[in-house]
Amino acid sequence: MILHFRQPKEAQVKTFQVQCLPNPDLCPTRTALLFQQRSSALRTNLATDHTFFLAYIEDMTMARTVRPTTVSNWIKERMKTAGIDTTLYKPHSIRSASSTKAVENGNSIPAVKKHGGWSTNADTLERFYLKPIKSTSSSTIIAQSILSHNTDNSTTLEVGAEATEVGLGTTANHNAAEAKTENVVRPTQSISWFQWLTNTPPNS
Repeated sequence: MILHFRQPKEAQVKTFQVQCLPNPDLCPTRTALLFQQRSSALRTNLATDHTFFLAYIEDMTMARTVRPTTVSNWIKERMKTAGIDTTLYKPHSIRSASSTKAVENGNSIPAVKKHGGWSTNADTLERFYLKPIKSTSSSTIIAQSILSHNTDNSTTLEVGAEATEVGLGTTANHNAAEAKTENVVRPTQSISWFQWLTNTPPNS
């Protein structure tokens, strides 16, 4: 799956490809593909620059794009569920924790930089994201909480791994381009996103 990040903080469109994990129960790529498939009918009447993630997905007449703060709150809820103190660690901490964990697991720093979209000639990763690697470090604790492989009560997602392009921040399956949206969503949706995803039958 090819992802296009259209409004990164560097103000440049970023594109990179992600592969599927061997275990479908833990694979975010398969989950994204499944969500794209099952939410296609909800996108019919939305603006062409709507976001990949949607709010009010339980009602086709109310489904709409989401604000960045809404996605941030979703991540924070999952962090709380993982036992992370969100008064100390915010959603952006995941970037540091995952980068540190990747290096701990034997990946080279140049490889982590490439995957994270950092310049291999800059020291941004080392200065701001790569935390001390020791068992008592807070970054290690966060990484272990976020990336622990807990498969209890998991749901198998049956979806093919056919390559597709998804624009995060705009319409799925669309050419990369700058876009803005006027749609605003403030209330938190009343249904669990993952519950909706696993319970909704695929489009015919």
